[in-house]
Amino acid sequence: MFLTRQNRRAKLLFCKEDLFLYTILVVSWLIFGFVSWIAGQVSVFSDQQHSSRDIIWELREPFFSSVVLAFAINSFERIREHIRKVNAQYSTYVIAMNDFQMCAEEYIGRDFPHFHPFYCRKTLEDTIDFIESKPGISVEKKVSVSLRVNLTLILERLEKVREEFIRGNIITYEAWFDVLYQTIDSAKGIITEILISDTYSNKKIADLCNNLFFILSRLREPWRVDIDRKMQILSRLSKYPENNIYDHFYYRMLLGSYKIKDTQRVVVKKKKG
Repeated sequence: MFLTRQNRRAKLLFCKEDLFLYTILVVSWLIFGFVSWIAGQVSVFSDQQHSSRDIIWELREPFFSSVVLAFAINSFERIREHIRKVNAQYSTYVIAMNDFQMCAEEYIGRDFPHFHPFYCRKTLEDTIDFIESKPGISVEKKVSVSLRVNLTLILERLEKVREEFIRGNIITYEAWFDVLYQTIDSAKGIITEILISDTYSNKKIADLCNNLFFILSRLREPWRVDIDRKMQILSRLSKYPENNIYDHFYYRMLLGSYKIKDTQRVVVKKKKG
């Protein structure tokens, strides 16, 4: 994991786009050295001739200093821009997560601090299983006032997330862009259909959850890139009871049997107490 992270840092510092900059820098120094050599050859004040090797050797220190300085400044600016984007992206992710999870309010209430429907693939699947377990999965039901408000909120958030992607403020793999736009359009289509028809079904909400989860997965990609390795580590730790990780939040979310029904039972106990 350490080597993988260092490799990502190296890719951040060394980009193909910088090759043109360093090429211009090297060529500029070569031209300067050539002009200096010609000037030395034709100068009437020079009592000795200097070879091109001598010129290059004399220019070695300012040349390498300029290369190192250009690399340092360029790297600093890139790291600062990357940090700015990640911070902005995290804010976008948190707001989107809070808005998107409201689509499940009709089924699990507002127990989101205890259970996060879109935290990971396991919690998503449990949410969908819980929704689809309700009677009449394909039966159309009238949209309640609260659901209409929540879906309208999600629709507005989807448009804002799309704008962030278009502006280039989101860090993700370019290969995901087309699929991401299609997913956003698909989610907006489901919501629009529900709002226009004023009816919804468990299946439509489950399909909407799948689309919203994919969008959130792309938003949190920069800090969730090692999630598979972390799950492997948690899995190994869980084999030894002395590690006592079964009640750990991340273990319950990623690998444990922390389900909506369990969460609701805990909430009920707290209310009774």
